Amino acid sequence: MASPDLTTIEGVQQYLSSHTKFAARTVSVLSGGTANFAYRLHLEDPLDEQTSLVFKHFAPFIAQHASFPFDVVRQSYEVEAMKLVRSWVPTSAPVNVPQIFYFDDQANVIIMEDCGPECKTLKDLVLDGEVSAELGRHLGEGIGEFLGLVHKEGSEGPAAKKFASNEQARTVSIWATYGRLLSTLSGADSLPVLEDPPLELEDADLETVASVVERTSAILSESNDQFVMGDFWPGNILVALDDEKRVKRVLVVDWELAKTGIRATDVGQFCAEMHLIRHFHPERKEEIDQLLKAFLGAYEKFTPLGGETGSAAVHMGAHLVAWAPRVPWGDKELTQAVVREGVALLVENSRDLSFCL
Repeated sequence: MASPDLTTIEGVQQYLSSHTKFAARTVSVLSGGTANFAYRLHLEDPLDEQTSLVFKHFAPFIAQHASFPFDVVRQSYEVEAMKLVRSWVPTSAPVNVPQIFYFDDQANVIIMEDCGPECKTLKDLVLDGEVSAELGRHLGEGIGEFLGLVHKEGSEGPAAKKFASNEQARTVSIWATYGRLLSTLSGADSLPVLEDPPLELEDADLETVASVVERTSAILSESNDQFVMGDFWPGNILVALDDEKRVKRVLVVDWELAKTGIRATDVGQFCAEMHLIRHFHPERKEEIDQLLKAFLGAYEKFTPLGGETGSAAVHMGAHLVAWAPRVPWGDKELTQAVVREGVALLVENSRDLSFCL
């Protein structure tokens, strides 16, 4: 009998009935991800008071780009990372990772806790105007405490050392940001929002960026002492609110890029993505200001950045440059402005690359 095709709803239903104890009334496709196939299982019988679960299938390619290979070893790192983080984070904490109920390393399947059919990513929640300044402070504090605790625990003991071997994640992360900085700024990537008129940057600034790329890429390739999430942005933070707009649950998902690295990259990526919302949607500025202030304050209580503050600013700048022109955020003028802002962060903080010393 042929194995079920887990890239389809029909295949998922067949797999559930033949391989698991989970019976689903319906199965629906989850949107938002690009690398894997994800579904919501609407259960016939609740499990620990949960009426739905998430089914995630890892194929040996990127789900939305089947011609691009992506080794399924990433699923093992995701499972191990989520188990490790749940062992660190108190069950009473306002932010956590999903509980894993089932893992099949042959069919490449994870069945895990669902944040709920009503949940939204933090990015969408802010864009939809559902985050007040007060709620922003609350969310920022919880998220900052979560990441601070993860980084604190991830710098101690041997548990995180196994993630030093996640070379695929290391390669992807370096390429996605630092590997594209120079080609983005030089015009080699032919990004329409950075053309006509083209960016005009000082040669000295480009030389500084090139130095940052070389030094940062080298240290990220070799860092083996600090566990990092690897893709810490508002699109990977799921938030469920009740009818009174109070937080019911916050889950951080997509841990397949977990590895050893530099904690400033997690902090910088989150700040960069929140700033992009603020830049292109200034009507959300107040709540984002409050969220980021609370996030950084709570993070510092667990594990102060200290000398790595400049390193986080550098990564924030790198993220703005590499990603803003590739995501349809807004018009050309606003995009070029935020790319220039990213260059300024890179140049102004390039001497404070504490993790490159």
